[in-house]
Amino acid sequence: MRRCPRGLRAPARVTGRIVQITARDAHEIESILAVLRTGGCQPQDLEIGRPDLESVFLDIMRDPTRTDSARAAAP
Repeated sequence: MRRCPRGLRAPARVTGRIVQITARDAHEIESILAVLRTGGCQPQDLEIGRPDLESVFLDIMRDPTRTDSARAAAP
């Protein structure tokens, strides 16, 4: 992906041909995919995973008032 399409609200981390986008639920995943398709991107693969402890920690440190990431990571 050369660039992220306009309208993609979620921050994207681009590493070569891999783009990582954080989503909180299935509706948000569907919205992200729709924006990508509308922007001319054709995702070839999709991998869904839980945030690791480091990601949760960094989210909390960036905004200590937001704890939804910590709850999402809990088993």
